[in-house]
Amino acid sequence: GSYKSYKQIPIYPNPEIAFLGRSNVGKSSLLNCLTGLNKNIAVESKTPGRTQCINMFNCRDKQGDICTFVDLPGYGYAKMSKTLQEEVATFILEFLQHRSSLRMAVLLVDIRREPQESDMQALRLLDDIGIAVEVVATKADKMKPDEAVRAVNALRTALQVPRILPFSAV
Repeated sequence: GSYKSYKQIPIYPNPEIAFLGRSNVGKSSLLNCLTGLNKNIAVESKTPGRTQCINMFNCRDKQGDICTFVDLPGYGYAKMSKTLQEEVATFILEFLQHRSSLRMAVLLVDIRREPQESDMQALRLLDDIGIAVEVVATKADKMKPDEAVRAVNALRTALQVPRILPFSAV
């Protein structure tokens, strides 16, 4: 389901994994790849700032429910009004701070870009809250393999994390 407030979201018995990152970083592409389905569960858009709700996707196998993927709105989209940017930031913050079933976050960064201050703030926030985090560097197909290795190492150093997982939806 899609929700405009974390307070509207029912509590599911499954652990939740939140996906967050800047607008247009590739959250929907990653979610669609992870599901392994032939259809897109998350809508991919060329226009940044499209996702403005919290979208929940229940993941199951033949034996039942496994977890719930949470697609959070992208942050840092410059063409979004300041008011809407603040609303989205508050929306994400409240979800991350108050969701009792949230067990992990996946922070997506663009492999071609240096980490933005907003990415570092998100990482610090997750650490402060005590949420386990994995960092995924998206759009790895846009670089030559040796450039991608250098970019991942530079991101790992800049973000001060033990590992970064490169990803390409292609």
